[in-house]
Amino acid sequence: VGYEEGDDCVKISLAGTPFMTFRYGADYPKPVINPILTPGGVNMLREPMAAYTEGEHPWQRGLTLMQGAINGVDCWNERREPGFGRTVQNSLSTKHQALSLLLESNNTWFEQDRPLFTDDRSYRLFDSPRDRAILDVAITLNASEGPITIGGTKEGGFLCIRVNPTMDAAVSGQMRNAYGATDETGCWSKPSHWMDYYGPVRDEEAGFAVFDHPDNLRYPTTWHVRGYGLFAPNCWMFRDDYHIAAGDSLTFRWRVVVHAGDTDQADIGNMFLDYVDGPRVAS
Repeated sequence: VGYEEGDDCVKISLAGTPFMTFRYGADYPKPVINPILTPGGVNMLREPMAAYTEGEHPWQRGLTLMQGAINGVDCWNERREPGFGRTVQNSLSTKHQALSLLLESNNTWFEQDRPLFTDDRSYRLFDSPRDRAILDVAITLNASEGPITIGGTKEGGFLCIRVNPTMDAAVSGQMRNAYGATDETGCWSKPSHWMDYYGPVRDEEAGFAVFDHPDNLRYPTTWHVRGYGLFAPNCWMFRDDYHIAAGDSLTFRWRVVVHAGDTDQADIGNMFLDYVDGPRVAS
């Protein structure tokens, strides 16, 4: 794994080819990863729209961390008015480890200029094959500004991915959960240990699988996954408010597998078992 740091981004390569770019700074209402590239170099995410513009869900700008109901503030949609949130990155460190590249950051969530809480997040990209890249994402919510109330909402939870439109399940793509459901009716709002979303990207087939960690709140999570290309684990759907006392914290972890081929070709079911139980040795 290699990387190059710029003024407001970190460009990351895997197996000697460009893989993804982590972006932050004044042009972004929240830190975001975009693009994430196939082995052939095509973006698997929808190209980001400009901030605070009209259009079809412009706040779904790649791979982001956001949520729609924090102390009554909408930190999912992006508007320049009271009642809506933004995320400011306070610090970022990037370092090579034995088998991975680790990005760690501290961030503050705001409603306009009023801080809501802080978080510590990490992105660990393993030195893995290019056709099955493994990215571990974690976020710890810190009630540093007072108690946090997380509301029941379908809007985010916190990891969110917006796929390339050619991968949309409503067009030529496919969603599939751990129980074999393969459409929005069978997957949206339903609990599942993992979810995969794949489809054509130019002349390749590629997808994202997201694994819920067993230590996460309300495991296995429910999913806000849509035919138009939105893909988000969300444990807040149709639930009561959740409270974090002042000074306390709450951590979420997920594994994102960026793979070539479909669910079976990428062996997603066994990769999930390796994630939760450790690798197995075939006899």
